[in-house]
Amino acid sequence: MMKKYEFFYSPQLSGVKPDIEIVEFNDDVTDQDVQEAFQEWVFDKLDTGYREIRDEEAD
Repeated sequence: MMKKYEFFYSPQLSGVKPDIEIVEFNDDVTDQDVQEAFQEWVFDKLDTGYREIRDEEAD
């Protein structure tokens, strides 16, 4: 048997529909597993991140 969770992301912009996805996990899934999966899912929706910017060294 599978457990189902509804992941949703609802930006606070007028006219933008919330993004909702039903995600299934095995019965032995932990809360931490679900939280980590949700964080990855929503991070992809935000299309954000960070990277290091290095100054080019002068010769």
